Amino acid sequence: MQVILVVSDTLRADHLGCHGYFRPTSPRIDRFAAEGVRFANHISQAPYTLPSFTSLVSGQYGTTHKVLANPSGQHPNFPVALDDTTPVLADCFRAAGAPVEIAAGRYVSGGTPTATFDNLVRFPHHPKWFVRGYEDHVAVTPGTHRMVGADVLHRRLLPWLEQHAHEDFFLFVHYWDVHGPYLAPPPFGSDYRGQQVGREIPTYTTPNGEPYVPRWGPVESITGEARASIDAYDGGINFFDDRFGELLDHLERLGIAAQAIVALTADHGESLAEHRVPFAHDELYEATIHVPLIVRAPGRLPAGRTVEALSQAIDVAPTLLELAGLPHDVPSFQGRSLVPLARAGQGDSRRLHERTFSEWTRYLAGRCLRTDRYKLIHKFTGGLALSRPSPRQVSWQELYDLQTDPDETHDLARELPEVTRELAGTLEAWVGSQLQPGEQDPLLRPELACWEPGPRARTGSALSLLPPERNPWV
Repeated sequence: MQVILVVSDTLRADHLGCHGYFRPTSPRIDRFAAEGVRFANHISQAPYTLPSFTSLVSGQYGTTHKVLANPSGQHPNFPVALDDTTPVLADCFRAAGAPVEIAAGRYVSGGTPTATFDNLVRFPHHPKWFVRGYEDHVAVTPGTHRMVGADVLHRRLLPWLEQHAHEDFFLFVHYWDVHGPYLAPPPFGSDYRGQQVGREIPTYTTPNGEPYVPRWGPVESITGEARASIDAYDGGINFFDDRFGELLDHLERLGIAAQAIVALTADHGESLAEHRVPFAHDELYEATIHVPLIVRAPGRLPAGRTVEALSQAIDVAPTLLELAGLPHDVPSFQGRSLVPLARAGQGDSRRLHERTFSEWTRYLAGRCLRTDRYKLIHKFTGGLALSRPSPRQVSWQELYDLQTDPDETHDLARELPEVTRELAGTLEAWVGSQLQPGEQDPLLRPELACWEPGPRARTGSALSLLPPERNPWV
């Protein structure tokens, strides 16, 4: 049992070649997908790092674990933590393997080696659930700095693999190279600058009649500065792709590639020139919550299969445990193992989820429900808006048909009121099912929305571009 979970921060699915992107950003990832199972409609539970990773390792929705935003800005002492009694993925692997042996009152052997190479514990309040369960925790950057380059990471990671190549292990590796400020070293992405919109870069007309670059945004929003940022973002993906390939090659050299289970996913994506939130991961549009999930498990899963059925981040933990032959029906998990979907025949129409759910809180609050076809987003006065005196009470739904409008450019909420009401009722019922009797909705607790909005949220960004009737800060 050798299991490696690789997570690239801020990697949106639709900028990978295996997801149909028009740029060759990801040749190694594409080859990896051809060797494993690609989950085409995999959804993160949140667009921020801390809550999305918490759902990934705990198998729980945000409304359940209450970690809903990043602990930055005005709340240096984050008031919420994942309960110590809630098992996380590393706990489950660490407890597996040879029975634990105690001699003279001391631990002497047993359990499965576990290691993490990431810097999530560098958040201001040092979230302990990101180190719990690991025998080795390697955060290579000094002090409170979180960002680390793949080359530095590999200096520590590759020797660890050499040392443990003949053991069972669980390994978690977190790459930051795609995350802003988009600093991929040359030559990665250097060829993109010469590509022209309308030639190498396709355009189409949205249902609203607007010229649009798919997966980028409206043509009129792609200024010179925005274009440079998009090119740099794609360059970061290309750099990560190269270093991910280096990791895979190292597994080959060590002779364990044919037995190791390797899963690749992301915590969230990134909005580019889309949806009034340029170059950030606010809000709940596909750009920020549709992420890759590719699992290669030789001898356990077929190669080259694509699963179209919906999957969620909370499914990753039970999936990896089942593939490792370990109990995966952990009572606290709300996700389900994706192994049955991955092993089903091509074209099999079975599904584990009729819908997925994601949550977001900052200057507003929001939840979304996604089905195979429709996406309903409910935004309302919540989060930090409730910390202001007499905030405006706002609430509205947005509805998108993802089959005909994958870039979510045309809100159908008024045109399809029956669909909107049905999905809104389902979303409301789901929220109620997540709460204990008498418990307040956590998105209505401003202390949990701990991003300091700052100048960006007041001028020149999503909040300032909302019409007054939808702005709770007015």
